[in-house]
Amino acid sequence: MCGIAGMLCYESSDTLADRTLVIQMTRALAHRGPDDEGYYFRGNIGMGMRRLSIIDIEGGHQPVHNEDRTVWVIFNGEIYNYQSLMEDLSKKGHRFYTRTDTEVIVHLYEELGEELVGQLRGMFAFALWDERKGKLLLVRDRVGVKPLFYRNHGGMILFGSEIKALLQDKNLPREIDPESFDQFLTFTYVSGPGTIFRGINRLLPGHMLICENGNVRMRRYWQLSFQPDRGRSVDYFIDRTLELLTESVNMRLISEVPLGAFLSGGVDSASVVALMSELKNGGVNTFSIGYTEGGEYFNELPAARSVAHRYQTRHREFLVQPDIESILDKIILAFDEPFADPAIIPCYYICKIARNYVTVALSGLGGDELFGGYERYLGLLVGEYYQKVPLIGKWDGLSGVVSWMREPENGRPGLARMKRFLRTAHLPASERYFSYISCFSRGEKAHLVCGDMAGIVNSDGPEKLVSRHYNSAVAADVLHRAVNVDLHVYLPDCALTFADRLSMMHALEVRVPLLDHVLLEFAATVPPELKIRFLRKKYLLWKAMAGKLPKEIFGRQKTGFASPIVNWFRGRLKEFTLDLLSETSMRKRGYLNPGFVARILSDHFSRRRNLQRQIFALLTFEIWCRNYLDTSIVIPPAHSGSVPAPK
Repeated sequence: MCGIAGMLCYESSDTLADRTLVIQMTRALAHRGPDDEGYYFRGNIGMGMRRLSIIDIEGGHQPVHNEDRTVWVIFNGEIYNYQSLMEDLSKKGHRFYTRTDTEVIVHLYEELGEELVGQLRGMFAFALWDERKGKLLLVRDRVGVKPLFYRNHGGMILFGSEIKALLQDKNLPREIDPESFDQFLTFTYVSGPGTIFRGINRLLPGHMLICENGNVRMRRYWQLSFQPDRGRSVDYFIDRTLELLTESVNMRLISEVPLGAFLSGGVDSASVVALMSELKNGGVNTFSIGYTEGGEYFNELPAARSVAHRYQTRHREFLVQPDIESILDKIILAFDEPFADPAIIPCYYICKIARNYVTVALSGLGGDELFGGYERYLGLLVGEYYQKVPLIGKWDGLSGVVSWMREPENGRPGLARMKRFLRTAHLPASERYFSYISCFSRGEKAHLVCGDMAGIVNSDGPEKLVSRHYNSAVAADVLHRAVNVDLHVYLPDCALTFADRLSMMHALEVRVPLLDHVLLEFAATVPPELKIRFLRKKYLLWKAMAGKLPKEIFGRQKTGFASPIVNWFRGRLKEFTLDLLSETSMRKRGYLNPGFVARILSDHFSRRRNLQRQIFALLTFEIWCRNYLDTSIVIPPAHSGSVPAPK
């Protein structure tokens, strides 16, 4: 696992790469790779990397080159099938000078050119330089587990694993991109290809950027199509699910450093831990998060303990205190963009505690997309039937009555979900799904946004983004169309983003076996009625793992990787929230209407509405503004590792 950065001056090969800037960009990523540092400079190209050593610890120094040193690569991620690839390439005459997975990339490129990506099974973002052709490839893995950002401006490409690397360029203006700001208010995160900074883009999952002979082009190399195979039996899908999941977990146990797993009370992480324990014959390190205050509903520790006990794992727990004001600055610095999924709080702490014991951790991320686990999927399907009910489905009064009900004190989201469902039940499926994943509606943004950004409220960019992925899905059913939205929007730009940034913040590698692309392609052949069956989510996964998980796991209500922030805002964090979102702060910033912000706070504190997402979004935006707009200095997350001199 690494951080990579670099620059190419492609307009003129006589323009030298700025060595000082490339070194600054690379060292801004030191937290991603505290163990090693390496550079390649030749004329108009400069590349740097920071390494977290996992495989071939002694010999895996990067950049890595081919036999005659004409092809160079810097790499972030893991190639899990590298040993079989190395064996095949050796038979074809290629000579390896390391045992690292990185080296297979340069030799595969010699054999296949751009088509090399089809042979890689893993998570990755890499930059490859072909010296003979003067050709740069920037490549990101199929689902976006690993990040890669770039700026193409003035005949020069800058790229890096995180935005903070690009921000080392003092000529880059720190201007908010209005469309990305709109996306943030809509989703609580920014979805690619843009970023919050005008002029900086993210490379989309399953894409590569190619720069050759002064021409820059984008190529998509992978897309998932949903083609349910109804000619197969239920038993076939159950057996095949277990087979591929076991294979995927097994591939991700390759490591020369200690590894473990995150363990919640859900079936996804429990399945990963169960299979890890069987494959390793026990002794797995597991880590769980609980809460000391206001988190009874969100507490999954008892269920996690049941899995840990069954498989005799080395289990460790951490109880989160409601003092997030002490860590929010650090978290926002890890993202470089305003980012407001409350899951970042437990993720921060579980990565922090895990890093004390292991360097690699397996996660259950992706199971909801694979097997139909989100409540919003169920709501979408129920809505299809609701619209067909002749009387009840058209009774608008029900929505009006429910909307005035007060939210429960324990933070349970059931009433909020019912309000949302009834408020949007009459809409077409794609519009309903958009409302399910939205934070602020267009109408709310019209009241919220002011000043120079007021014009974004007339934009339907976020709606078009969701509609495009929903309607362009190679799928006939509403479930898989919604999954296609999440595979392009929520998964890469939210769930995988917070997993990557907060793990790398602590120099921890997180692996996601449920997002193996072979498993994903199989899941796309599973009929939707085997994913959600008789209102039971993840039916197929439950059946596949039925004999391996304790009964405490089955039948639990899903809470997700959530936190009781809904209650903290009404309690210990109330004064902190009021101070950050004060009228003075809002007027000074000039983006948000102080009166409407005050109304949001009032509605939440009175429990008329659960507005935790909205408040957390406003908080993180204000903190981001203070760190990135009020100052021109970007301080990378601190790590204790020393930074050696460039080689």
